[in-house]
Amino acid sequence: MLALSYKGIGINTQAYRYYFKSRDERQIVECLKEVGKEVYPSEMDLLYARACIDMILRSPETQKTRYILDEGKKVCGDKPLFTFIHFLIEALILEEFDLIKKMALEDFAKELARDDTFADKIDKIC
Repeated sequence: MLALSYKGIGINTQAYRYYFKSRDERQIVECLKEVGKEVYPSEMDLLYARACIDMILRSPETQKTRYILDEGKKVCGDKPLFTFIHFLIEALILEEFDLIKKMALEDFAKELARDDTFADKIDKIC
């Protein structure tokens, strides 16, 4: 109810926070679309990548993360961060935690460095 209330008055960042607590991926994406109107186009992929990583931390249901990822691709196109998240999901399913760390530290380090919270979140995921 709080999320709906905040969304109704246009405070999408707060609505996003409460939709995230309820793990409502569809409403999370709707809030991201609204918040995305206020960020630089070069940072749009970061919004969706953060949401994907946060969903992985909060929900074992990979289809929720895949939904956010797919919607991010529709908005931003195929980005390196999205490639990492795709591999992250697959590696988690296979329980390949060493592969995740290798990818984060070597293959996608430059992209992940765009957000200083990613390193800590990837450690928590592993």
